[in-house]
Parts: sequence; structure tokens; C-alpha cells
Amino acid sequence: MLYDKGGAEVTALEVVGVGLFPVANQLSIFGKLGFANVDVETPGGSDDGVELTWGLGVQYDVSTRLGVRAGWQRYETDEEVDLLSVGVVWRF
Repeated sequence: MLYDKGGAEVTALEVVGVGLFPVANQLSIFGKLGFANVDVETPGGSDDGVELTWGLGVQYDVSTRLGVRAGWQRYETDEEVDLLSVGVVWRF
């Protein structure tokens, strides 16, 4: 992930677990929890470390193999970086 906010650049590599809870036939809500190696670079310097990350979202299963997902995720750094994302899930 790469994020640029007011002269700050944030890069993260994460390992998270995702739990799904079905609320309708093809609709589920999900939660994410894990850790991210976050690197924050600002004009005044840089900071990096392993931080907690968590998030929430919804997933709609178009078919048994294909889903569409939208979510919000927070990285618990000194800057509290938030990420909004939309993605596709493909099951093998």
C-alpha cells in the first residue's frame, strides 16, 4: 500500500486475518485484524515499525467463485492512517 497525504508518504506490508459473517444470501460483513510493517516518510524525516492494523467492510458474492469487496482499514501509527478500498475476491 502506498499513500501520500500532505507531503507524507506511507508504505505498508501487512499480514492480516479476515473473518466473514453472512448477513444475507450473497452479502457478508468482514473484519480484518493483523500487523503491518509501516514506513512513514515526511519532509521532516521518516519513521517505521510494526503496527497494529484493523478494518471493517462488506462483501457481495456475485457467484461461488467471484466476490466484490469494499472496506475501511486503519493503521495505528502516530499519524493514524486510514485506507478506503474496493477489490475483487477470486476463489480457486
